[in-house]
Amino acid sequence: MTDSISANPDDTGADDRNTRPLHPGGGANQLRVRAYNERLVLSLVRRNAGLSKADIARLSGLSAQTVSVIMRALEKDGLLMRGTPVRGKVGKPKVPMALNPDGVYSFGLKIGRRSAELILMDFVGSVREPNAKPISIRHLMVFAGLSGNRSMTSFPVCPAIR
Repeated sequence: MTDSISANPDDTGADDRNTRPLHPGGGANQLRVRAYNERLVLSLVRRNAGLSKADIARLSGLSAQTVSVIMRALEKDGLLMRGTPVRGKVGKPKVPMALNPDGVYSFGLKIGRRSAELILMDFVGSVREPNAKPISIRHLMVFAGLSGNRSMTSFPVCPAIR
């Protein structure tokens, strides 16, 4: 008898552990869990501006120590910033955390039939350059590293768009 697990109900029972993994996503390792928890914390801060570490720990289900370590790392990386401490009736003051607008920048790109426009946004989604910059398709291809001997017609495109 084999200990293999099969997701296929019609499996003949052949041992195929060496040919395919039991789960396509693979198992969780410490780096994956940490990255997931960092995304979770950033999502909570993005959706609920001004949360303290204690609030984030309560909402996320993570321990206070885990949240503290993650928040310290995200703050060191420049993705989070501290607000003004808020004094309560008892205990240490709560320090609201927020996304640092200068922590990350991204480009927004609108591609039309004959032109493209490029905008710059910060981490909180504010447009930093209010006027979209028109760029040519040729410059866009150079920016994307697609220059050379390939033309736009050599890329696979949905037949309805051609």
